[in-house]
Amino acid sequence: MLEYQYGIPYRHYSLIISNGMQQTFIKELQGNFYLRTPKREKPTPIYYVIVMNGKKHRFATGVKVYPDHWNTKKQEAYISVRLSELDNKNNSIANEKIAELKSRFSEFKNYLCECPDEIDNSDVLLKQYIYKKKEIKTMDCIAFLNNQLASYNGASASTKKDYSNGIKNLDRYMKEGHAISSFDDMDKKYVKGFYEFLRKIDDAPTKDGHLSLNYINKQISQLSTMLNKFAVENDVMKLQTLNDWNYKVWTIKDKATKNIDEIALRDDEVLLLWDYWHNISDAKYKDTLALFLLECLTGQRYSDIDKVLKDIEVQNNTMSMQLVQGKTAKKVEFDIVFELTKEILAEYKNREPQKVTVDYFNKLLKKIAKAAGIKGKQLVTRHSGENTDVKVEEKERYECIKSHTGRRTFITLLKLRGWDNRKIQTYSGHETIDMVEHYTKIVSPKDYKIFKDTIRNNPDKILRYADEEDNQKLFEGYAGVKKDKTKVLDYLFGINKILQIKDMQSNGIDIYQLDEMKQIISTIKNTSKLNEIAENLKGKENTIKEHLDKIDSLVWNIAYSYKDAELWQKYEYKKLKLNIIDKIYTKEEIEYIWLVEDNETDNNSIDKMIEEYEKGK
Repeated sequence: MLEYQYGIPYRHYSLIISNGMQQTFIKELQGNFYLRTPKREKPTPIYYVIVMNGKKHRFATGVKVYPDHWNTKKQEAYISVRLSELDNKNNSIANEKIAELKSRFSEFKNYLCECPDEIDNSDVLLKQYIYKKKEIKTMDCIAFLNNQLASYNGASASTKKDYSNGIKNLDRYMKEGHAISSFDDMDKKYVKGFYEFLRKIDDAPTKDGHLSLNYINKQISQLSTMLNKFAVENDVMKLQTLNDWNYKVWTIKDKATKNIDEIALRDDEVLLLWDYWHNISDAKYKDTLALFLLECLTGQRYSDIDKVLKDIEVQNNTMSMQLVQGKTAKKVEFDIVFELTKEILAEYKNREPQKVTVDYFNKLLKKIAKAAGIKGKQLVTRHSGENTDVKVEEKERYECIKSHTGRRTFITLLKLRGWDNRKIQTYSGHETIDMVEHYTKIVSPKDYKIFKDTIRNNPDKILRYADEEDNQKLFEGYAGVKKDKTKVLDYLFGINKILQIKDMQSNGIDIYQLDEMKQIISTIKNTSKLNEIAENLKGKENTIKEHLDKIDSLVWNIAYSYKDAELWQKYEYKKLKLNIIDKIYTKEEIEYIWLVEDNETDNNSIDKMIEEYEKGK
């Protein structure tokens, strides 16, 4: 009888029942070879499948072949002049193994024909003939997993550490009276025993000595992933054994997963860290905080955050970057969302920040957050071990900060600003919309109210967008919002446009040929409404000076480049009216300085003139 299995025809021996007697036709029994993953481009294992007594017997051959080298009809690997010498050699080894198994199977059938009384024991005999009556050697499962993990490059360092911890716990379980000789011994009953063992651990490095149910469930899930990658794919474990676990049905749900210490920082907390960053002298601490701030401002993982500092592009005054995320191998391209990002990128233009391990990074972050003034209590819950009750704990907010807090912060900040999940996903690179929602740490409508109240009453504690139009949209509609000083300064000096071209200059662009220069020069020379604006800004001199200090040197260079003394005079005239300076240069003084800079007179004269001018101020 001809049937199909894995797309390959096979025959099983016929049984004819007559007057209670069973007829058996051994010669009709056949085995077939098939590829484990026939559509992949890499070498894949070959299996030998024999169906007998209504049961499927699958044997690992121990050899592999490229799928496009496999001749399904002839049940062998191609040997061809079109293939390389190495490919032909590998395929010959595979074919020799196939021929060997066919020969053993023929011996098995011949034995049953000569000894029909043994037919009832055919299942056992088949394995003995295929394996040549050799017992399967005991496998050191822990050593095997550790060796596989050491050479595995398909996961991040933190995920590999989780895998390693899972192997250690499994090793402990085996040494406490649950040793096994092969991965196939790790059936559903065995893994449920391991699960209960994890629940009973009372000497874990936690406050109560127990593992949380969330952590235990993750260990089982990751063990399943490991075994599939390392054991099943290397033919030392049957996939069916693993599938039979069905662990999602019987693992106990952690009631505390919604209240674990996964927080997102508020705008004002990010700005606290930002202010503290400028006061750190220790390079290691400064670099650690810079990387964390980049996480908060771009939404990238710690494992990818250093990539943000590379491959920066500027097109039409928009700064953007692209990277391939290490965890998912997904390519993401995004522009800068928050203004503060630019200063960090400028800081590390010519050097790479010092990066530490994730564990050390998390320890440093807690110290930095505490020193920066991150305060407040966070209620968290914990469901651990064999306890049926959920325990409530109170932690300081700075204690809850770790590497992934930055990614959650970015997503939460954008959700508070009204971004939808799909738009956020283009920046974060998450595989699904559900994961974006999972990272959003808005627990109640109160979070939206606090955000809006801050915009209304303390706009200086709100992170600004990189795009000024986005800022106008963010702040519009709030009648009580204080007048935006930078918007006024933008009207007087074109400060945002100057900062943009300053950044472009730092990236190697010749700014003096840009069309934007005409707009900047026109804005600075325009003195309309100056007296009215100066009256409204009285008492804000220090803040205004702080903003203008950022553009002083570039405005001077623009005036010098175009030999436009009037431009610098108008710039200083506005500063004079705003009570930032007491005196301005005359046109003759400015042109004389430029003559010196052009090496047309001596430096001593200009130094003396500047000294006298400064005394006058």
